[in-house]
Amino acid sequence: MNSVGQKAKHLIRQIKQIREWEQTHLPTYGSHAGHSLFLELASSSGHKTLKEIYLSMSCAESTTRLLLRQLESDGWIHLSRDAQDQRIKEFQPTEKFNALVIDWLRFVVPRLIEARDQLERLAPASDASSGRPDPDRPVNGEPPA
Repeated sequence: MNSVGQKAKHLIRQIKQIREWEQTHLPTYGSHAGHSLFLELASSSGHKTLKEIYLSMSCAESTTRLLLRQLESDGWIHLSRDAQDQRIKEFQPTEKFNALVIDWLRFVVPRLIEARDQLERLAPASDASSGRPDPDRPVNGEPPA
């Protein structure tokens, strides 16, 4: 196998390591919806209403409700009623959840940085005419991280 193929395989193994760590350590309950919910909650400012969470998810509201109940039952989040409007329920991360997010970032970020560096050596960035996606272009209208 040529050097490019070996480097590409190494990058894919790093992605696989991240996925395996997430499956083992994150409270995703074995589902893609659980993984998406974890990312949604981890990226929120902390006091998001349940309605906002339901609308941001690409799965059924009933699936999200079930996952939120499980997260609350397991002590990852707290769901509370809004003081001004009792009809509104908000999610709040627990210290346990926040500590897990930090652990996750400590595992993932170095691997992402290494993968980016390896990818740059494998295929240096070129102009937009290459046909490859621009990594600095916003996805779904969101600014790059």
